[in-house]
This record gives sequence, structure tokens and C-alpha cells, in this order.
Amino acid sequence: MIELDETDIEQPDKGRHIQNEIIGLRKDLIVPKAIQYAATFGKLGNYFMPTTGAVIGGLAGYFLGKKKELSQSEKVMRKQRIQGLQKDLFGEQKKEQVYQKAADNGVLSTNDLGNLQFSTYNFDGEFFELMGNPAKPQFHCLIFGLPKAGKSIFSFQFANYLRKTQGSVLYVAAEEGYGQTLSKKIEDWMDVNMNFSDKRDFESIDKICEGHDFVFIDSVNYSRLDVEDIEELKQNHPKTSFITVHQATKEGQFRGSQEFAHNCDMICKVEDGEVEQKGRFQGNDYIYQIFKED
Repeated sequence: MIELDETDIEQPDKGRHIQNEIIGLRKDLIVPKAIQYAATFGKLGNYFMPTTGAVIGGLAGYFLGKKKELSQSEKVMRKQRIQGLQKDLFGEQKKEQVYQKAADNGVLSTNDLGNLQFSTYNFDGEFFELMGNPAKPQFHCLIFGLPKAGKSIFSFQFANYLRKTQGSVLYVAAEEGYGQTLSKKIEDWMDVNMNFSDKRDFESIDKICEGHDFVFIDSVNYSRLDVEDIEELKQNHPKTSFITVHQATKEGQFRGSQEFAHNCDMICKVEDGEVEQKGRFQGNDYIYQIFKED
């Protein structure tokens, strides 16, 4: 693990944001929620009723915070997040140095380019074999296939994996909505808790993306989103990765402009229960089986 002193290095804007997140996560691990809540509610109570209000507010905050203490798994996730952020912070410092040199000299050496460390998601298992390690904090994966080929089920499996191992997920089930088929797929293919929406237009989807690491849109065609809409979503939410599901033509190609393919990082073709991926973070020559044998 890379240890960095929090005070001796001046940070650029992105580095400062990373540093602040590290400090917040460490606070959660070191200071019990009961103490954090007691301090906050105590200050609030003192504002309305000096002395007595501070005591009452502090006690109320303490008991409320006790109910919100981190579980062991939540503590582990925060520690892993801190380690990843520390590496990101170190990489940002290196990049700032390289970019400054490029601005001063107009050229970069092989060693300079080697110092441009970019963060990636650490996939494992069959998703690593299929996709490799996509860019962090944003990648765009396009999934397409004919009806009944398994593209929505694969999307559910991918969403389940991301929620379990990588971060928060929003699944926009525009085509199915809050219906029986959605409930059945959740029952059959998901074992984690995540967010769903039935929004079906750009403005509504744009409003609900904030705060999610990954957003699935199923499907782009049903939502009538075009290339410009998807690019605007990516610009509006630079810390969110988008997984867009597309219908296919009878010839087996995805519906819509070919610019979708040019602008995305990965393309997953679903056919007869199998997934083949081509893209910038290419994994192995691997075929993902949607319907596993028992």
C-alpha cells in the first residue's frame, strides 16, 4: 500500500478531491458513528438552546449513531476504497508532473509517458476474462443482441457483479418497467440490493444518474436516446460508467448510428446465450456463457 502524508504535498483539484474522500473514509473507520452524530447533534442543539440543548442533542445523536455503525463488510469495503484512492492520488501527482513538462517542453520521453498512470477497475473471474480491466472512473460498454438471445439477462448478471464488487449501480429498465418480468429477472439473477428506474427519456434519466458508479440503460432504442444524448450523459456524469443495451437488426447488427460503436469502449455481442466482447480493454479470447450448467 502506498502511504502518503496528507499535509506535505500540494494537490491539484482532482488530487484534492481524492484526498478529501480519503480523509472522510478514514474518519468513518476511526471515529464511531455514535460519536460523529453526538458531536453534530450537540452543536445543533446548542445553537437553539445553549448548554441544555447541547446535552440533549448530543445524547440523541449518540443513540441514533449507534444504529448506523458500520458492519464488518462495510469496514472492509472502506479500507479497500482507501487503498485504491491512495494509488489514484499518487498517479494524479505523477500525471501533473508529466503534463507540466509537456507544457514546458512540448515533448515527452518514453519514461515520461510511462509515468502517466491511469486508474482501472479491477475485474476478476469471467468478467476479467471477457473484458479485461476497464478505465476508471468512466467507461462505456455497448451490449446488443436479437430478442430472446439473452442480452437483458447478461446485463443483469453484469450489473449484479458490478454492485457486488465495484460500486453503486442504477439499472434503468426502460423497456420492461416495474413489471412482472423485471421482478422475475431480479429473483432469478440477482443476489444484491441495487437501484432500479423505469424512466424513458433523456431528461428524466439525466436527473437520476448522479451518485451512481454504473448506470445501465435497457434499452437505448426504447428510450429513443441518440448518440448525442449518450455523449451528453457521459459529459454530465464523468464519474459514472454507462452500459447501454441496444436492440439488433435481423442481420445481427445493433440498431442505430454506427457512431455508438465508435464512441464506446467495449462492444458485447449476445447471441444464443453467449457473449463475445471486442474493445479497448480487451480481455482474453473468451466466450461468456450466460446460462451456466449446474
